[in-house]
Formats: sequence, structure tokens, C-alpha cells
Amino acid sequence: SLFHDDLAEHNAPVYFYQFVEHAARHGLKYLSEAHFFEIQTGIFPAQVVDVLNRISDSAIAKEQYLDFLKCRRFRQTLLCHDDQTLDDEPRPEKVASFNIASPVRSSEAEQKVQSRELTTFIGPKNSSVQTDNPLIKAAMSALGQAWPKALHFSDLLAVARQSCKLESFAGTSSFDDDARVVGDLLLRAYAGGIVEFSLTPPRLVVRPSERPVASPLARLQSKEGSEVVNLRHFNIRVDPLAQQILPLLDGSRDRSALLNDLTALVESGVAVVETDNGVTADNPEELRRCLAAAIDRTLAELAEMALLVA
Repeated sequence: SLFHDDLAEHNAPVYFYQFVEHAARHGLKYLSEAHFFEIQTGIFPAQVVDVLNRISDSAIAKEQYLDFLKCRRFRQTLLCHDDQTLDDEPRPEKVASFNIASPVRSSEAEQKVQSRELTTFIGPKNSSVQTDNPLIKAAMSALGQAWPKALHFSDLLAVARQSCKLESFAGTSSFDDDARVVGDLLLRAYAGGIVEFSLTPPRLVVRPSERPVASPLARLQSKEGSEVVNLRHFNIRVDPLAQQILPLLDGSRDRSALLNDLTALVESGVAVVETDNGVTADNPEELRRCLAAAIDRTLAELAEMALLVA
């Protein structure tokens, strides 16, 4: 940060409006921020939003004032060619073309999807959404259960309708009505950073196969250190055991072969694995038993971290 921000040869801080003016000289114009959440004003009190709207009807001016309000010094701005016609109004029906993913979880240990009780769903960074709508509760539950896998909107809607058994409710709404309800909720959840949208979901699995395969990039990175990039493009840190197992997950080994190879690494001193009860290579039988359980546990964790591919 010191080198890039203060000591770099090219370091010319500019206001956002100046950046947009510069882009315009090259036939480009402002599209959005890479993270949709960053352009939302709902995090501010209503009177602040009202002042923002009264200051100017210019999106650029509003974004500039948002920089001041947030003390934002870094942006991830997307541009497009200035001859493109933009549809700046997000609408629920547009959600139908996306795949949706979220690690969202209910705040309650046990929830009744079909009830009209108010339920809170917790997303990343303590973001949350509350609803008493059975259809929405079913959709959010389905996303949490599928994580880290994404569900296409049509599949998510079908699962949600089936889960809450809409036919059991009086005055059942139509499929199109339900699509609008779920689409509107997902759009608001996306704006709040609770769910992710993608046109092409990552090719990952949520359960380890008989012969697990890890991301080739993660296998390579794990040979150099404990930080790897997962299939959702995030840097994550794995524990020492996972770091030893990852290079072995090329699809050629079943559980038995993984156990043999990992045991050999431990016995040769190449790998050091700490077991819960302090078992070492001095007790081979007990070591294999502990490693077998640890392998199963680690594979499940690697799937949860979006590191295993189909």
C-alpha cells in the first residue's frame, strides 16, 4: 500500500467526477461499480438520501457525494462505450436469467417454512433479511443448503414452491406472481450483499466424490503455502492437513489411496499432522485411524470452501 499509494512513479489522486471526465475523452462512460452494494444509498438515514436526491439528478454527482459520505478512497469502477444505451432501473424479472448463490442461514435452529412467523436470515458480514413469506423463506433456505453451489433462478423457484407446498394455501398465486415475489426479494438481497448473481456458475461440487478432485490452481498453490484461491475467486487459508491433502486430489486416488499416501508422508517426516489426541507415527495403527477420520473431515471442509471440482 505504501509503495502503490505514496511512492509509485505514477500517483495522481483524482476525484471520481474527474475520472469520469477523463474516461469520456476516450469514448467511455460510467456503468456501475463492480460490487452493486457500493452504489446503494439505503444504508444511510432517509433524510440523507433525500438530500442526495435533491442535490442533483446526476448519477455522477451522487456517486461523488457518496465518496465523501463513505470516506471512500478506492473504487472498482466499470465503464462501457459511450454509444451504449443503458437500462439503469434494475427489475425483478431480470433476475430470471441468473444463477444465485449465498451462504445465508436462518437465525433460528429450527424453522417452519410454511408458517407465517417472521424469520431472519443471516448473510455475509452480518447482513440480514427478514420475511414472513413462506415462499421467500423456502428460497433462502434452499440457497443456504446448496452453498457454495449456485442455483439457477428457475430451479430455485421450483424448489421453493415445492418446499412450501403452495398448493396447500388458499388463493394460490400464479407461477408468474411467485417469480416476481422471489425476483424482487433476490434483487434487494443482491443490493444488500446477501446473495451473488452469476451467468456462469463455478464448476464445483458440494460433496466429495469417491476420487476427489481439487482445483488445479489450488493444488499448485498448496505446494508453496497455505493460502490458495478457490473456485469463487477468493483467497482463503487452509490448515496444515488440508495443505498436505490438496496436492493429492488429482482424481487418481480414492480414500484408501489418500490414506496410504498421507500416512507415508507423516511416517517419513515430510508431513507433520497434529491429531486431536496427540497420536504420532510411533503408533501406526492408531495414526491411520486418526488420519482416516481427518481425511473425511478435511474433504468436507474443502468442498465447503469451494475447492473441489466435478
